Amino acid sequence: MSAHTFSDRPFEEAAARRAVLERAGRTLIAGLLVAGLGLFFLVSSMTLYHFGIDYEAAGGNFIGKLHPGSWLIFAAFVLKLIGSGNPIGVLDKILGRQPGTFLFLIAWTVLLAQAVLVQKLPFTPLIDTFLMPVVLVTLLRDASAPLKADLAIMLHLLFAANATLAIFEYATGFRLVPFVAGTFVVEHDWRSTALFGHPLLNAMLAGCYIIALAMGGGSDLPKPMRALAMGLQLVAMVAFGGRSAFVLLAPFLIYGLARQALPVLRGTQRLNIGAFGLGVLLVPLLLAAVALALEKGLLDRFLLRFVNDNGSAEARLILLHMFSVIPMSDLLLGPDQNFVHILEVKGGIVYGLESLWLGFFITYGILVSLVFFTGLFAFCADVLAFTQRGSVAVLLFFFIVASTSVSLGAKTVEFGMVCALMMIFLRPAHKASTRLPYTGVGKSTGS
Repeated sequence: MSAHTFSDRPFEEAAARRAVLERAGRTLIAGLLVAGLGLFFLVSSMTLYHFGIDYEAAGGNFIGKLHPGSWLIFAAFVLKLIGSGNPIGVLDKILGRQPGTFLFLIAWTVLLAQAVLVQKLPFTPLIDTFLMPVVLVTLLRDASAPLKADLAIMLHLLFAANATLAIFEYATGFRLVPFVAGTFVVEHDWRSTALFGHPLLNAMLAGCYIIALAMGGGSDLPKPMRALAMGLQLVAMVAFGGRSAFVLLAPFLIYGLARQALPVLRGTQRLNIGAFGLGVLLVPLLLAAVALALEKGLLDRFLLRFVNDNGSAEARLILLHMFSVIPMSDLLLGPDQNFVHILEVKGGIVYGLESLWLGFFITYGILVSLVFFTGLFAFCADVLAFTQRGSVAVLLFFFIVASTSVSLGAKTVEFGMVCALMMIFLRPAHKASTRLPYTGVGKSTGS
């Protein structure tokens, strides 16, 4: 019998078809990741409200209760699991290499049970606010270097567009979409909302972006452009009126710049004459611009925010008073939310409990909240392990600023946005390699 009676051609054709399908699958997953992440930054809760989607309002269709970007991110993750041919094995591998994430998912499940079974609260805020970032970080960890480079350029452009629009809104009074806090339309507030939404969210994200670049991130841009990008965001922070973010940014920015200068002072790195010369030129120009803005009254509204905070400080005092009214046993296990709502109405609290930590305690109870925050910080440890050291400063800034507002105590995608910012701009240096043929998502590049 001839040795060529049985041909290998059918096996080769099947292997070729599998390879084509795998490439198509990776491209589709990468496309969903890019689109989902883009929607987080382009479509705010205010935009959803403007187009009649009941994202934060009570009632409505379940589809509208999750951010459009979240649906795409979850779809990408499901396709990744199905495409692997062994979803359970992939999940086991993910949780094995992300122990902090595993602990966080346990803590998240405890919080979910407390919210639904005990406090009788909606569960969708816990999906967008906390579960989505876990899925997003997992996808970004496995993303190829070229895909992360593409995402970095996309985020640079989105941040630049957001800052430019914010400055335009500040100067003209024009607003792209109405300023909405929950379901309340805020008519007498000059602060810009731009693309990202709430002014405080904008200010926090701009600060995180600046710190990420100051800590050595943004390697996809030349250094002079990084300096211009940081300057643009700094100007936009005035338009957002975020006092806490603006004041807290200063020490982080000084630390970041000192961190960049230390290798030069130690003699382990050469001084970049071009960058140094640009800095020497820009500092006096910046000081002159600030002096001119003060003279023309362009900063008056922002400076008045330090004098009149529109009741934010009073709302925090009322929140502290609520702790003295509610019995300690209820605070530990979870207060009756109808009673909490009555106290809010009596105290005149309209825009929510303006403290992340205290708001959590009074919503879910101190014991469950402490369990959850332990898991949350364990997840943050995973994110830090996947990124450069500068991410510590970004996370610290985020949590300090979040402490002064409702932040993660409400339905929001801001934590996922911050995680994405760190995973992309502060990815390990060896991942930010020369751009290669597009490979998408699906094969881990290591860490």
